[in-house]
Amino acid sequence: ALLLSVVYTCSASGFATLTGTGPNIAFAGIYSSMTGSEVGWLQWLIFALPLACVYEVFIFGIFVFLYCRGPKKYLNAALNLQALEAQRHGMQAWSREQILVLLDV
Repeated sequence: ALLLSVVYTCSASGFATLTGTGPNIAFAGIYSSMTGSEVGWLQWLIFALPLACVYEVFIFGIFVFLYCRGPKKYLNAALNLQALEAQRHGMQAWSREQILVLLDV
């Protein structure tokens, strides 16, 4: 479920930028040839960013409805929360290199 939500959200987010997906560029080219005016990055972002945000909230709602409902005992059985908590407590502190990678420095 987590991987599917990441894939769908990336697809919806790609809609927000002009070069995010191929159809966006194709639309800009067709629009330019038909009307004579070009679609710029800012124009596309103003148009598509609100739609992409709505798509992402919608996707989030669908995945919460499909995978996070029901009694907690079913969620515990599916995720094995006790084993995850034990693994988390067994982990060492983050190294300097891991922190730099996280911060992308």
